[in-house]
Amino acid sequence: MSPGKLIFKIEEYISTHTRELLSVKDHKKLSRLLFKSDIPLSSHLHQFKIDPSEYLTGVQCPFCSQYAMERYSGTWNCTVYGHTAKDAHFQAVDDYLILISDTITNRQFREFLHLHSPKLATKLMANMNLNCEGTSRKSCFYTQH
Repeated sequence: MSPGKLIFKIEEYISTHTRELLSVKDHKKLSRLLFKSDIPLSSHLHQFKIDPSEYLTGVQCPFCSQYAMERYSGTWNCTVYGHTAKDAHFQAVDDYLILISDTITNRQFREFLHLHSPKLATKLMANMNLNCEGTSRKSCFYTQH
């Protein structure tokens, strides 16, 4: 849970309970402490000892659930049943950012989605409204949770 959501939940709890557990001053102190101690989570897959060789990579078809989508002419095409989707990569990137790492580089994006073009990867990430940290080869992309 993000610190912002946690603060909202604490305030919601305080407003529904009449007995004051924390003074406003203590509440603000606690909020500042929580923001300062915001430590990113380690990879969930690493935490559960799942070997990287077991990761299912690629873009999953939203219709048949096969990891068999390939990018042609601006569209993801299912090589099994012929389904097409413009934004099938969104779920793959969300999965990566949740399960593997909270950031993704252009190279990681290409490897995970089985793409060859750095330019295409940059374009797809830009259209996903991911936040960017760094410039050129040192860029990392992430979502704000």
